[in-house]
Amino acid sequence: MSLRKSTLQTFLVTVLASASVCQQSPKPAAASGPTKAADSLCSAGGILCVAKSLEHSLISSPLQIAVQVSSSEDIQVDWEVDDAAGQALVSGSSYDYVDPPFTTTSSSKTLHIKQYLLKPSKSAVGMLVLTPSRFDVSSGKTDLPKLEIPIRLNIATTKLTILLPADPDKYQAEVASSVEGDFSARFEPKTPLVPQSVIVMKVARGDLMGTTAEAVLQAMPGQATWHVTNVRMDGGVAHIKLDAGGWAGVTYYSRAICFLIDKSLLRFRGVAQVIFD
Repeated sequence: MSLRKSTLQTFLVTVLASASVCQQSPKPAAASGPTKAADSLCSAGGILCVAKSLEHSLISSPLQIAVQVSSSEDIQVDWEVDDAAGQALVSGSSYDYVDPPFTTTSSSKTLHIKQYLLKPSKSAVGMLVLTPSRFDVSSGKTDLPKLEIPIRLNIATTKLTILLPADPDKYQAEVASSVEGDFSARFEPKTPLVPQSVIVMKVARGDLMGTTAEAVLQAMPGQATWHVTNVRMDGGVAHIKLDAGGWAGVTYYSRAICFLIDKSLLRFRGVAQVIFD
């Protein structure tokens, strides 16, 4: 097991311990992956492969792809989407996840990437770059051959609305008081929340809530990267799942950000309650 995996497992314990911090509001869908080698695009050496149909395909938000990773070693995969203007639209890494989204078979494993593209594209074409790497204590991180895939990009946009505190300092003081005081009490800060508009790459109706939650996370980032991994509706209840890294003091961040996500999603018609799974 690599040093980084051990560190992530330590973080996972921290996050699981703080999972209940995301209080619930009061009551009132699959990427295609590579199949046969002839139908795949692969990096030199074949460590990474994706479906050949991904080449020149139209990428919208969220980015959803399946990457086959063929190696007996512990491989980290970094990804980036750039438009033709040289603008990085989104980047990520399997290292950022406490619970990396892999599925495993006897011969290989598949990385399931799902990431919201909040930055609008300035061009209709771009490049998806996948970079595998290995790590060991003696030599550190070593990048392996990249897989670069030309893609088309959706240049249309969507306007989202999120809620943020009018006075961030006062809000953080209320968060600290809540965590350090009666922790079991429902967090109901007095700091007003104000709507903020966010222009993002075109989002399908079914992904509006997930993108909104991701926009809140990016507006108030923590010390480790948090991701929205799934949002689903069950009646009037919105279920949201986060992949959340941990650090000393993560409980304060969790209470602050979950409240803002909760209130932002309750603005959607038909949502009466938000539950963090």
